[in-house]
Amino acid sequence: MASKGYHDTMRQLLLELWSKGEEARINENLASICRELERHTPRIKANVEHGDVLTEAETERIRQLNDAYNANIERYKSLKGFK
Repeated sequence: MASKGYHDTMRQLLLELWSKGEEARINENLASICRELERHTPRIKANVEHGDVLTEAETERIRQLNDAYNANIERYKSLKGFK
């Protein structure tokens, strides 16, 4: 029969693996969000500099990306114990 120390060690290793996997998923999400926001940057810049109007769809998508970014940052903080 396996010792309690072995089970505790295995449990800790599995928790660490899960945490690393979750962190990797968060990082992938953030990278994807940033890439998409980068594609919107020229339109946002034109909006600020020249008063060009963003379409309703562009505005909504940027809002969605911002919300997703903030949600992933909160997930990361929670995962790392910053919350």
